Amino acid sequence: MIGAGVAIVPSTHPNELKYIIHELDVVLIMSVNPGFSGQDFLYSQLDKISLVKKMIQERNLDTQISVDGGVNLSNAAKIIQA
Repeated sequence: MIGAGVAIVPSTHPNELKYIIHELDVVLIMSVNPGFSGQDFLYSQLDKISLVKKMIQERNLDTQISVDGGVNLSNAAKIIQA
């Protein structure tokens, strides 16, 4: 299966997705600034995860959310709850 997805960096506001989210199978939320490994999770991205999740639910979509960067056992529960 071929799907459509988009990755958004920490500086991208979730509203940038509102016109295309219905076309997406997955939204990858980068929770670190790309380019350097070993960065800590940016907790400011929890709000973004919540907003994207709400956008998906309001539109009754099956779009998946993926989070990349700094995810570990100590913050995974907060990310899942967002």
